[in-house]
Amino acid sequence: MLFHEEKSTFNNFLNPNVDVIRLAMKGRIQMSILFILREIIKQKPDYCLFGYTQLLLLGYLTPLLNKSGIKVLFRDTIIPSLFHRNDSRVKLFFNRKAYHCFNQIIAQSDDMKNDLVNNWGCCEKKVLKINNPVDISAVQQRARGKEPEELLNKTTFTFVAAGRLTYQKGYDIIIQRMAELRPAIPFRLYILGKGEDREKLYGLIDYYGLHDYIKLLGFRSNVPLYIKHSDALLLSSRYEGFPNIVLESLALGKPVFTNNCPGGINEIIKDGINGVSCDFSKHDDFVSGLKRFINGKYDETLIMEDTKKRFSLNTIMLHYENIFS
Repeated sequence: MLFHEEKSTFNNFLNPNVDVIRLAMKGRIQMSILFILREIIKQKPDYCLFGYTQLLLLGYLTPLLNKSGIKVLFRDTIIPSLFHRNDSRVKLFFNRKAYHCFNQIIAQSDDMKNDLVNNWGCCEKKVLKINNPVDISAVQQRARGKEPEELLNKTTFTFVAAGRLTYQKGYDIIIQRMAELRPAIPFRLYILGKGEDREKLYGLIDYYGLHDYIKLLGFRSNVPLYIKHSDALLLSSRYEGFPNIVLESLALGKPVFTNNCPGGINEIIKDGINGVSCDFSKHDDFVSGLKRFINGKYDETLIMEDTKKRFSLNTIMLHYENIFS
């Protein structure tokens, strides 16, 4: 069920046997709760799964849906204490209570589950951890094609980073670390994405004179193609839920150099095998981690096989099937 009109290309990947209900609502979701409630009951599902953090307050619908025989699950997308850190005390109160309304909560990582249980008071039995899956064949299909023009004729180690240009993604941190390495920066960084921090990041790049080392390429729909033709993925995030972009990189056999941020990195990265994780906020730790990463030897086939074993659709979807059965 899509509340708003979606322009996302994910529609192209849906199986035709999946019924899609398009409500095409106008305005804020919170103002249309009764309308949403009526539509859900009309469909009479066995389970209702909310999968977007901004829909948290819909948890208050759970008692009404339960009366209609509908179980309600919530799949959170990011660590709550970090996502809601700027909420007012009133909003925080209502958000906290909303978590307790759901019949089941699905956390993407151990970090997220621990936060829900220890900091938000959720019943541990109610919170299940299910990692994000990666559709390996789809990622590999999207990576096929002509090498992006920006990556042609590479002469040095090349990282690709991808994601919205926001505080969460920590691009300002990697710019600062690169500025400290000048003039001996041993790599180039291409950042894919758009967002509200674009002008701020341009300003930092200009201030530190890093135009030859960092390129902001804007939004690209074929991110896997860029990862495939780079040497590795770089993730500088301050926090994550369970980073899909990391799984996509590993599905292509590309190692990942990442900030050791909350949100599942410690569950994904096997140090020296599929990447290196270190503290990007500390200069010495970053430099040490970067040297280990660039000098490391990575087996693309081994990385892909390990990713398939742990995070493939077949592996992860079994956990959802266990819930519904």
